[in-house]
Amino acid sequence: MVRDPRFAILYATAAIVIVLLGLWVGFASVRPPPEPPIAPRTEGPRPATVVVRVRPEVPFDVVLDGTPVRAGAIGAVTFGAVAPEVEHIFVIIAAGHREARLIERFEPGVERALEVELAPVLGTVVLKGAEGARVELSAGRLEGDRVVAVPFGALELKVVREGVKDWSHTVSVDSEAPVEVEVPPAAPVPVKKGTLFVNAWPKSEVLINGRSQGHTPVSVKLPAQTYRVVLKRPDGSSVVRKATVVSGRETKLTMRWAK
Repeated sequence: MVRDPRFAILYATAAIVIVLLGLWVGFASVRPPPEPPIAPRTEGPRPATVVVRVRPEVPFDVVLDGTPVRAGAIGAVTFGAVAPEVEHIFVIIAAGHREARLIERFEPGVERALEVELAPVLGTVVLKGAEGARVELSAGRLEGDRVVAVPFGALELKVVREGVKDWSHTVSVDSEAPVEVEVPPAAPVPVKKGTLFVNAWPKSEVLINGRSQGHTPVSVKLPAQTYRVVLKRPDGSSVVRKATVVSGRETKLTMRWAK
């Protein structure tokens, strides 16, 4: 029996509609899972503020947790936003001073001051050839032949020895390694002299501090000081006088014997 093709198309269309309707019903019956509740937003702990000061007040560098953060700072240095409740390592570096290392933990939101006392690096100077002398120093202290506890920089020293010229010297100290200084041999102090002129009438022998200088008139160069002068006549009579010689000048002593 031959079917009408119009019925075949109708049946096919109805089947497609039924399938689509079933799929829609299936999807509609599947509900999405509920969304998780949104947790309220919370802020972390507030950062700390740290102020670093050093004594003595010298230029310094700061290394924080291994990272250089300041160079050549002077006075107070402030660090904001420092993470709280964890350990931080501060390293303070200043020329001529020992490195300072601090390990600190900070409470949230606080401001803390770190007062750092820097210890100077000290040097030593070894003196050679200054035995028995008095040594004057601008810094440090003398222990035997060594000048110890010398701050970095210039050290002024003077070696004083009796009867000889003082010796002064400047030593540069820039490390902890001992610095050797050779003190030169003692140089005699130049004697400052003047002239003593002695004359007498009639001629007389002249003795200065007991030593004969010949007969008048006498002119002799002598170190500056006071002398005992004796004038002797040929008949053996004598007279004693004092004369003070001044450096660079002539001192005159004259006498006329009574008849």
